[in-house]
Amino acid sequence: MQHDSSEPLVSVVVPVYNVEKYLRTCLDSVLAQSYKNLQVVVVNDGSVDSSLAIAESYTDPRLEVVSKPNGGLSSARNFGLARARGDYLCFVDSDDSLHPDFVRQLMEGISKLQADLAICGLARFSDDSELSIMNQPGKEARWCLFSQKEAITQLYGGAVLQQLTVAVSKLYPRRIYKNLHFPEGRLHEDVAVALPVMLQSKRVALTRAPFYHYRCNESSIMTTPSWKHIDGIDFYEEHHKLLSDLQLPQAELALLAAFKAGINCLVEYSADPSYRQDSRYRSLQKRVQKLARRVPLKGLRKIDAATLVTARINIAVATVIYRFALRIK
Repeated sequence: MQHDSSEPLVSVVVPVYNVEKYLRTCLDSVLAQSYKNLQVVVVNDGSVDSSLAIAESYTDPRLEVVSKPNGGLSSARNFGLARARGDYLCFVDSDDSLHPDFVRQLMEGISKLQADLAICGLARFSDDSELSIMNQPGKEARWCLFSQKEAITQLYGGAVLQQLTVAVSKLYPRRIYKNLHFPEGRLHEDVAVALPVMLQSKRVALTRAPFYHYRCNESSIMTTPSWKHIDGIDFYEEHHKLLSDLQLPQAELALLAAFKAGINCLVEYSADPSYRQDSRYRSLQKRVQKLARRVPLKGLRKIDAATLVTARINIAVATVIYRFALRIK
């Protein structure tokens, strides 16, 4: 396949585990990119369905299939990172897909704004609601530029929090991941690396245009109760320590994010008697209450301040109120 050799090489890392139902849609969308100079690293993470056979059926020389024993999403991404040769890279989850202009548009965002990182919007779809925009011609994206300070602030409650936090929907210079890896065996791995990514990005180009198509899966581990969701609290507390060590003002925002992650876990677990009766539930209540007492109230939204004050006094009552507030949002 011919491409402009003067274009930078972009590595696309696609972790694969038992996604035979969706894999062709994903890989077809990657290989159909209007930007042609790609290295597509498909990491078969110990699949036991036909995913490997599907990946190996492609003859496009840009696509490389590698296999490893099952180790989870972080492990597969790290495995792919070690094989990425591009000047830039991006991650695509194997049940998602890309607009044909995803790479080209994000490359243009980096070029136009002289940015260290480009981020696009996510369009959500499911098996029951396929996207009508998937293969429509892409309009030129409207870009805005975030400073590093603005981007870090947005990580902890801004309007584009999810866009900035997730590992997908971004185009990175390869250098950002030179000494950065996803934590293996943990959940919320995107949260873990989000701050280190932003600390290496002085200029962040962002568009709301949905060039990344995200499949909503109601049975995924992210949408079902699991003690692993506590990992998110750990990562936000790590952010707080890192920002504090750097003497950056967003440290307090990271601490508030850790509290919110904690009370969200309590809301999730409180609906299930087996979780409430587990000794870990009481330990988590104590941890979240301690977090509430560490977050400064000054400058917070009234709803956040009220939740913190209630949690400081009675964490069980705060959990009930927070669960009700989530329902009426």
